[in-house]
Amino acid sequence: RDLAGELARRLRMYVSFAPIYSLDPAEPGGPRAEYGVAVLSRHRIVSAENHEITRLSTQDPNPVPAPAPGFGEAVVRVRGLPVHVYVTHLDYRPDPAVRVAQVADTRRIMA
Repeated sequence: RDLAGELARRLRMYVSFAPIYSLDPAEPGGPRAEYGVAVLSRHRIVSAENHEITRLSTQDPNPVPAPAPGFGEAVVRVRGLPVHVYVTHLDYRPDPAVRVAQVADTRRIMA
């Protein structure tokens, strides 16, 4: 299911989806399973990009910090002006090292 798209349609909003994971279909020929973050906006989205930030895989049993997608940027037009909107999900594990790297990546991209 495209939950972000479905939610946007029900709310009559625009959507930009930035996948973190894009997994092979459960059945041959089926849709890919994508998990990520989304921006919903009542203003038109004029462009979008999925930036890479440092991540620890939840799919790998022995993950190593590495760049991966999942820092979404959407540019919406508000009263004729472009507004950049960013969305991500920081690492949830107790060790803060990856979150520190993610915040540094986020600041670099936003600069």
